[in-house]
Amino acid sequence: MPVQHQEAPVRVDERQAQLDAIEVRATLLEMTKCLREQDLPGLMGYYVNSPETTVIGSYGKCIRGYDALRQIFAEEFSKQAPTDMTTINSTQVISYGTVALVSANTTRFVKKEDGRTDIQSARFSGVMEKHDGHWKVLQSHFSIPLKFEETGQAKAT
Repeated sequence: MPVQHQEAPVRVDERQAQLDAIEVRATLLEMTKCLREQDLPGLMGYYVNSPETTVIGSYGKCIRGYDALRQIFAEEFSKQAPTDMTTINSTQVISYGTVALVSANTTRFVKKEDGRTDIQSARFSGVMEKHDGHWKVLQSHFSIPLKFEETGQAKAT
């Protein structure tokens, strides 16, 4: 039986794309604030409450389902001190109506006990859906560059 091809999703007009990008970036900034302050209810409000919600980390850890994700964040928050600051830069947003494809670089600044600041770079990519006027994460991937890589310099394997 031949494969049936669906039409490609239609991107929104340029003005709506700009508005969506602003809203998505604002959502990501609010998410970093919740992460920094370890605000679990606030953070979970930015994820789609679905068994299909998926988050993949650097080392092959794949979390499926809203409830499993909530449990992982709760465990992580209990193990670490809040971070001082997280920045998001080089954000790209491509929107298709109620779905947006997102990529960004992030930097976390964590104050150590000896007073020094540990700088941790990471990459983020994800699929977000608009629910009741708010952008929420359905799928995302966080990765930490390998020691020999600079941010934005991933090597093909």
